[in-house]
Amino acid sequence: MSDDRNRRADELGLRALPLCLNLQANEYMDELRSVEGIEVQIVTVIRMDDLRGIANEGTLNYVLLEEGDFLVCEQRQFGRHIHHSILASGKYVRAAGELEIALLDGEAIVMSLSNNSGHYRPRPECLDFIAEMLERLGFEVPTDSIKQSN
Repeated sequence: MSDDRNRRADELGLRALPLCLNLQANEYMDELRSVEGIEVQIVTVIRMDDLRGIANEGTLNYVLLEEGDFLVCEQRQFGRHIHHSILASGKYVRAAGELEIALLDGEAIVMSLSNNSGHYRPRPECLDFIAEMLERLGFEVPTDSIKQSN
């Protein structure tokens, strides 16, 4: 990583989270072919409003890249499953999983948050980090919405 990215990772406290590699890297080319011809809609989340267009749309996949970019997309697009590896472009991640969010009458609530990713199998501590990050963005994250996977 560049010096700027290293500084950003330090500022966000990312170094406490281990890097996860794509455990199914041998399938990445097939996964790329499976989304050929469609423009996968990926949201880079910086503030809560970035998620407005995909809130209340069911299950979302998320990844937190090595340098701190938080990327989210609808799990199914154009009838195709979007794998975490596609979202992360095959790169290492600090966290990955599934998320359901609701924006209702000005309230932003996490309905479900997990570290469910067969490609990356992130460690449990990533869930706490993502929950805290979502709270900083303004989401309510009920304790019973957090589900440990893997």
